[in-house]
Amino acid sequence: MQSCSWGGSQSSRPVLAEQDILHLIREGDVILKCGYGSISELITKFLGEEIKISHCAIVVKDDEGNFIMAQSISGQLEDTDGVQTATLKRFLQDVRPNSFFLLRHISHETDAASIASKTHQLVGQKIPFDHSFDNTDTTSLYCSEFVNLIFRQQYGKDCFDVVKKGDLTVYSFNSLLNNPDFNKIYAW
Repeated sequence: MQSCSWGGSQSSRPVLAEQDILHLIREGDVILKCGYGSISELITKFLGEEIKISHCAIVVKDDEGNFIMAQSISGQLEDTDGVQTATLKRFLQDVRPNSFFLLRHISHETDAASIASKTHQLVGQKIPFDHSFDNTDTTSLYCSEFVNLIFRQQYGKDCFDVVKKGDLTVYSFNSLLNNPDFNKIYAW
């Protein structure tokens, strides 16, 4: 875990424990969060959004029925580059207070299995991380581009709004918080 100027030692940071949300999460849910690392700090400064969020992932289950997080991460931050999974416990180890949101699509009851299936298919393709942040090319994906692709495949429309930042057009994390197709299940 990287340190950053947001302060506090790792041992003094508030922790969102797995058991706090385990009874709430379902396959197909989306989690938005912001970590303590310098990359999270750069992302939130770059986006300049009201609520500081730097990462997102989709909840799925592994072969043993445990909840895991499907996400896309740069190989500069993890051993593996691109679309991959992490245990829920590991995913929750780096969460800043007031930056964690568990969201569920309004069609969850009928579509969760399909969303989970699409997510597992993309994870299996070992898609690299999109360091160019090019929303028009799905041969590589950054985290919100990955989540958006799953929901676009399911519903035929983007779940994030785009924002223009310099030469880049990227997905706005805060727009998902305000998307009427998603319910906030939990915030921390």
